[in-house]
Amino acid sequence: MAATTTAPPEVAAEWRAMRQKEQMLIQRLTELEQTQREHVVVKDALEKLPAERNCYQLIGGTLVPKTVEGVLPQVSATLTNLTSVVAGLREELEKAAAARGAFESKHRIKPSGSPAAAAPAASSGAATPGVLA
Repeated sequence: MAATTTAPPEVAAEWRAMRQKEQMLIQRLTELEQTQREHVVVKDALEKLPAERNCYQLIGGTLVPKTVEGVLPQVSATLTNLTSVVAGLREELEKAAAARGAFESKHRIKPSGSPAAAAPAASSGAATPGVLA
């Protein structure tokens, strides 16, 4: 994860900040995608039930009794909002990754563990015979 030794400390610190922001976006995106999947499951389950059936909604840590017809529009609206937020976060993540890639190219930074660094090792390992050969 560390930058090459030729990079000044300011460049390395800026690269780490960019990487940290990208990791934060990935974490938030993962959380929202999980919430989105949960809402899809709930919406699918509620659509199969009669509209007058009782159900409960968790609001602020309290279960509130409602009917399916009262909860389903709220779940659908929340799912729509989650979908748009997830799409926006994906775009922001792509921009952050592109900016970090451009920064790495500009400053010739090669993070350890990158696919480019692992490719020569993998190709040289394929030429050597294995233990069972």
